[in-house]
Amino acid sequence: MVDKININKVKTVDSVIAQPSESKTGVEFKWGFGAESGKEEFIIIQTEDGSIVKYAPDDTDCKNPLEIITKTDSGRIISTQFKDGKKIAGTIMQDGISVNITYDEDENIITYARRDESFADTARSVGIDEESLAMTNPKACKNGWFQIGEKVKIPADSEEIVKLYGLEVDPKYEQKMFNKQALYNAERLEEEGEFPITLDKNTTYWELAKTTLIAQGNNNPNKAEISKLMIKIQKSNLDRALKAGTTVWLPGAHPLIQAERERFLELMREEEAAEQQLLLLAEEAVSLAGELYDDITSKKWGVIPTTRTSFKSNIAKINNQNAQFVLSKYDEIATHTLIEDIMSETGLSLDERKSYIDHINKALETPNTYDPNYHNPESQVNNPYHTGAVYDVSTDDNVITITNTSIDRKSVLINRQSFLNLEELLKDVKLSADKQHLKEIIQKLPGEVLEDLSIESSKLIHGNENGYPAILRFIGGGNAAGFYDKIDDIITTNDDTEVLVHELGHAIDSTEDFTIIRSASSIFNEELIAEYERELKAYLDAGNLIYEDNNDRGTYNTADIEEMVAESYTLMMLGYCSSEECILTHFPKTFELVKKHIAQIRSLSDYERHKK
Repeated sequence: MVDKININKVKTVDSVIAQPSESKTGVEFKWGFGAESGKEEFIIIQTEDGSIVKYAPDDTDCKNPLEIITKTDSGRIISTQFKDGKKIAGTIMQDGISVNITYDEDENIITYARRDESFADTARSVGIDEESLAMTNPKACKNGWFQIGEKVKIPADSEEIVKLYGLEVDPKYEQKMFNKQALYNAERLEEEGEFPITLDKNTTYWELAKTTLIAQGNNNPNKAEISKLMIKIQKSNLDRALKAGTTVWLPGAHPLIQAERERFLELMREEEAAEQQLLLLAEEAVSLAGELYDDITSKKWGVIPTTRTSFKSNIAKINNQNAQFVLSKYDEIATHTLIEDIMSETGLSLDERKSYIDHINKALETPNTYDPNYHNPESQVNNPYHTGAVYDVSTDDNVITITNTSIDRKSVLINRQSFLNLEELLKDVKLSADKQHLKEIIQKLPGEVLEDLSIESSKLIHGNENGYPAILRFIGGGNAAGFYDKIDDIITTNDDTEVLVHELGHAIDSTEDFTIIRSASSIFNEELIAEYERELKAYLDAGNLIYEDNNDRGTYNTADIEEMVAESYTLMMLGYCSSEECILTHFPKTFELVKKHIAQIRSLSDYERHKK
């Protein structure tokens, strides 16, 4: 997605223009200056094939790219970020669709299975042939299917062919994916005469074939009939295990087929109508983008650069429905983005530039899902790794009230109410859209996490850089998706729930008044450190690597004891985290001690917990 631009960063024309080309070691490059700092922040090189490559300002030999932006023959724009020569993240954009991607240590693209689906279905959904997908997912290939939430490794260098819809893992797209699966079901029904059902109990292929024949009107099928149908069903379902909850394909003569067929065909009609609407928007966007480009590059009398008066009315045509398409199409026909061209357009005043960018920002805004009257009387963390207390969580405008209802109300210490004033907590978040996103994320957190947040952090800020959500950059050159500042007690996060909860884990673990309780911080908890080091040694002896800035191969919990605590807290509170498999497989005893450690901190008073 194209993100909104911070209009406060629009300073002068000079602040966004690279300095003249220089030559060193035979490479032509330009210095890229920060819009606000005025300092050299990167080196830009345009290669012979048209790719844009960014390097760090001190990398004048241009050996380790920070980012490479390429455009394929099909019009797909691929932005890839690197660290120490390896791919770590990127974005793929095509036809108004933009998807963020991440890579594992072998540079395979990572996504997750959305439901209990066959291996062939997954290969089809991501646009990769089964043989290639089998190389990176041998276990799923052997089983014949992926489990819900299971990691799917898409082979390296598949950015040009992978299907973008197949990469979308954000929960808000689950309904879209369900509908697309329903459409696939309808198509298979039309082409193969087969229909899916979900088993309500464990069974066998023989029993399933027999039951199907009876349902079709053959009340006394013989062995030959059952065997013939059984073989057909096995082939249609890759001979997978028939367990309760598994979806299997049966012949289309099943008695439920007519009603279900109509339901699926209706979904197909709705999807086709939606796709036609997208195509229409894309066509209109091409025309509007062209007009905007002509407006802003026009010349008076064919000589003097100017801006046509129609530019204002054309900008006004950008709205919530077409904004993504227009910006994307403009990128394809212009040297710079529309935002960059507006910022550097001398034919416009600074106020006009700010006004136009503000309009584009509003057009890019997502619907507001924050509920000022939200109430959940039974908010509870309940996952395989932690079962917490029940909380009553209610929202009155921008104030969230959190009450523990699990304990006897006579227990004043436990049952006191905690409060989160979101306006106060987020007062330093500059962009209104970022503030809105954080409010929506916070409101969905379970009561137990909200209580921790109300005690442990006095301020949250968003990791926007120059108006674009980016990997945060900190002193020393390290990269992170979030950060907890112990000195100022500030959590910096992006729009990811897992990142916010991870940094909150650091805030809980940062209690430094060791005279109250020596183990209040993990770096002083001798029992916890000893177990962590013992399990870490076994982990390394097995041939694994720890997480370090210079290799990025190990999972985050192996970086140090503090990251182990933050990742474990995330796993406890959300039921998942990026280090989940590593923690459960290699650090089970440390994980149990972290739980004890967090419980010990929570037993302190608010003042003792938060004293810095």
